[in-house]
Amino acid sequence: MRSKKSVGMIRTSLSDLLFDVEKVEFTDFAANSNCAYQVIGYPNETKTLLNQCSNIYELVPNKLIFPSIEEVLNNNNITFEKHYYHINNARFYVDYNITDEKFAYTFDGTNDKIQPQITVNHSYNGQTKYRIVVGYFRMVCTNGLVISVKEMDQYNLCIIGKHTKEILHSFERLDNIIKLFTETSNVMDQITAKYQRLANLNFDLVSLPSLIEKTLKLAGIKTTENGNYNSITDIYNRITNEFINKNLEYKSYNNWLLYNGINSYLNDNNLNISTPDVRRVKDQTVFELLLAETEA
Repeated sequence: MRSKKSVGMIRTSLSDLLFDVEKVEFTDFAANSNCAYQVIGYPNETKTLLNQCSNIYELVPNKLIFPSIEEVLNNNNITFEKHYYHINNARFYVDYNITDEKFAYTFDGTNDKIQPQITVNHSYNGQTKYRIVVGYFRMVCTNGLVISVKEMDQYNLCIIGKHTKEILHSFERLDNIIKLFTETSNVMDQITAKYQRLANLNFDLVSLPSLIEKTLKLAGIKTTENGNYNSITDIYNRITNEFINKNLEYKSYNNWLLYNGINSYLNDNNLNISTPDVRRVKDQTVFELLLAETEA
């Protein structure tokens, strides 16, 4: 397998994300209005320039975000695992994997289980939008899984904020989403039914290479082929190895396994230097393409 430079994401802790940060006027010399202020942070108590911005840039510290989100989860008696990441102490990605069994879904006739996941993005340099996205994760590999755009829109499962008031209001909206999941099974049923539809669309192993190639091409995902590495072969091996070795008890190859093979490829840091938000867009495209085939 080829090697690529790491995406730069560093696994960290909540306390390390909550360092002090401030916006101060830049006075060393003349500056254009769009860079007349600086965002200064103190990770590990080290003064660090994180962003050059205008006066209208609204700085919302992590201290106001992640503890508030976790408070919402705790107040709703949700059990969850937390995974914190940062890039250069300026871009932040947190996954909250919901572990309550009452939210679990197991695919028909298999041992393959998924659980809800809440992903939160934030940044101090403006390169990553503040966003709360509801999705799922797969127990066998813990990769994040997208939700159909229809359900995302229908139930407002993607919350985006730019200004302070919008971000602070997002915690109330997240609370409403959690209550929606907790108090009715209808939302979960609609979402998991889409995943199950992928699993119900079977194909034979001979078709797998051409299906991988076709899906990647339609999704606009570039592939690599040289003497040492082939993207199609890589994804093919991910899918077949999972089918054979993971004891998931699938009886045939299907679009769910195809989706997860490509999802695994997109989320492999040895192959992909894109940030999680960029990967999510590609993952969403693949998911919608394969889902559309179940409606054909």
